[in-house]
Amino acid sequence: MPGDQAEPANVEFVEFHQPALPDGTYTIKATQNVAYAGKITKDADFTTVEQRFRVAGERFRLAPTDVVDVFPPDGSTGDHSMVLPHIVLRRSTLPWERFSCPDERDLPPGPSGESVPTTPWLGVLVFSEADLAQVTTHVVAFSELGGPAGSPVRFPVLAAEDERSTDQITVVDMPWSVLSSVMPSPAELRLLTHVRQTTDAGGAPVGPEVAVMMAGRLPMNDQSTTAHLVSLEGWFDSSGTPVGSTSDAPARLVSLKSWKFSCSGDAGGIADRLRGLNRTPVDGSDVARYELPYLRLPSSYGSDPIIDRGGVPLAHQLRDGGRTVSVYRGPFVGFTPVDRPASGVLPATCADDLLAYHHDLGILEVGEAAAWELGRLLTMRSTRVANELASWKRTEARREVRRRQAEADSHLPGHQRAVSDDSFVVSDLPAAVAGWFEDLRLLKGVPFHYLVPDESMLPPESLRCFSVDPHWLRALIDGAFSIGRVTTRDHRGDQTLVEKIESIPTMSGVLIRSSVVAGWPDLIAEAGSTRVLGGDISAGNRLELLRMERLGPEVLLCLFRGQLRTLDLAQKPETLHFGLDVNAAQPPTYSKRLRNSVGAEFDVALATVPWMGGDQASRRVDVVSLAEQMRAALAKQRSAHPDEMTLEVPTQANSAWFALEMIEGVQRVRFTFAP
Repeated sequence: MPGDQAEPANVEFVEFHQPALPDGTYTIKATQNVAYAGKITKDADFTTVEQRFRVAGERFRLAPTDVVDVFPPDGSTGDHSMVLPHIVLRRSTLPWERFSCPDERDLPPGPSGESVPTTPWLGVLVFSEADLAQVTTHVVAFSELGGPAGSPVRFPVLAAEDERSTDQITVVDMPWSVLSSVMPSPAELRLLTHVRQTTDAGGAPVGPEVAVMMAGRLPMNDQSTTAHLVSLEGWFDSSGTPVGSTSDAPARLVSLKSWKFSCSGDAGGIADRLRGLNRTPVDGSDVARYELPYLRLPSSYGSDPIIDRGGVPLAHQLRDGGRTVSVYRGPFVGFTPVDRPASGVLPATCADDLLAYHHDLGILEVGEAAAWELGRLLTMRSTRVANELASWKRTEARREVRRRQAEADSHLPGHQRAVSDDSFVVSDLPAAVAGWFEDLRLLKGVPFHYLVPDESMLPPESLRCFSVDPHWLRALIDGAFSIGRVTTRDHRGDQTLVEKIESIPTMSGVLIRSSVVAGWPDLIAEAGSTRVLGGDISAGNRLELLRMERLGPEVLLCLFRGQLRTLDLAQKPETLHFGLDVNAAQPPTYSKRLRNSVGAEFDVALATVPWMGGDQASRRVDVVSLAEQMRAALAKQRSAHPDEMTLEVPTQANSAWFALEMIEGVQRVRFTFAP
């Protein structure tokens, strides 16, 4: 995060964020009376003016930008069986902009005179594989939401607002027995939906306020799970009973968002998987700190000067047709300086200028030569960059000719022109070319096999650290800059222009190949320039993240400015999730460790998890009963330990308090690197 931005220090939970005006049609009436001497004129004829307007928001679909995040991540596989899935919505008022209970429109007016919805009109439903065998997802027209003629479905009567009869809407159909097993009640919806705001250390908001909606059901273990964000507009009467609950017709819900994930107890969570990456524990004492190898061939290849230096022997066909074996070393090397033979001086006339020979080993090293040729090919592939670069060079060559002529003329008698005229200063690169070279300095566009020339250097479930070799990077940049460098004059001209591209930052980073990359696509990486064994990485010690990109489904590259010694990998704050605790008994029992008012867990305070209908196999939590049990347990804890409770326990459970109690913190794993 840029240094001039405040960083989140706290997460604040808010019970709800009611809109100024819920969706609906409104009427403004304007009347006028004229009074004279305190009396209203009877004969005055004034007309009352009315103006109608509609507040229209999302109803049957959401834009992709309306969803900030989902958890578990879409398409992920992990130990999610103890997690209540949730979705984060960008607009914090969205869950309260409509009415799930039509009777709520008759509520006493709020401060602004409007009826205030208290029950969210959205809900998150979780379906197991067995459920999905009876669930059908398809698209229907607005006019067919109630089902086709002669075959009605259970669906509330919704009057058209701005919809056309042909508007296409995604729906899920299922037997009532399936819906009744997963649908939350209005009381549950109120507990499962809250607003979240991150703040800095001074309490000022950082970033947008978002709405968070939880499901009330745990996913099934060892199978895939599908979650739907559905509309519950008009689904409940004043008593909280779903409409048509006595009907035998199938039920229909509008789906605004769905995602799918898999649960595997053997896969482990993100922290377990990161700790399981190929590495060696530091001192054998702290499982969260590891000494990581740099990118090189594994020890099974033996100890050899070439391998120890990060090189890979590869077949090499010489220009005369001969064949040999040469050493290729890519841009990612160890933290210690690379011991390499001297190669040619930049700018080079061709790739062969950068071939280096190991006299002690009797073998060629071709890494810089390959980088130079690659840079040249990458520029030629980008037609716009190649053309603009060549045009800029021609312009600068003409400038140089004029400068030399002016310098020669300045020595003639009576010539007063200054040679240092600004018109002879080398101009900046065209914006497109400069941006392209900035990307190239971060190795964007470089094929993966140039970065990792042998798959065994980055085996599955591994993390490898590296420094970026400045020699290799300079060769790549020079090759890219060599377009139009044909004659000796061109080469001499490039020597005067190379200052525009020769700035090479000191960089280091890590490559990760793991299912974590696919399962948690929104990882956060922070690096420090010194080894930090405890606490957070300080702002003065934190390295700038230059590039963080997935190079493949399970491969992540992180590049930092400077030399990293500490690396933190964590989930982003939006993935603060909600879950339960389980013991190893058979059958297992479930509980929830309670927190005090600032979020710290008590050592022993637990609440036993109740299940809907007493059926643990259903995986559906009795949310209302759980909230009351936790509230009562906290009240008891406060009576016994008043010094640990800085705020009163709520007299009635609410969604903000419930979210605080159910939260499972962001998991972070720290890696440190030897000096």
